[in-house]
Amino acid sequence: AQHGFRHWVSIHDEYGDGYRADRDASRRSDYHHYLLAQGIRPREDGSFHRRTLATLPLEHSRSKFVERAALAFLDRVGRDEPFVLFASFFEPHTPHTGPFNDL
Repeated sequence: AQHGFRHWVSIHDEYGDGYRADRDASRRSDYHHYLLAQGIRPREDGSFHRRTLATLPLEHSRSKFVERAALAFLDRVGRDEPFVLFASFFEPHTPHTGPFNDL
């Protein structure tokens, strides 16, 4: 978890230089591990290219991943305890392509 949050779900691997000093920047994001579990394979260097991510179907998009993570958090949080949920969606973003291009 970062920035004082107890729970953090990550979707980016390419911004390791922005991590706090004690975090292992070589660790892959939660989204990276999700894609692997879905059978989606990274490039030879082990990373997923931004253009590849932008062409995935909606159910595997970063936006849907963030949505599912936020809903799972809301299901887990105690109904009587205060909380803060911050969900940041990456898209739309360059290369401005996505699962709805052909609609």
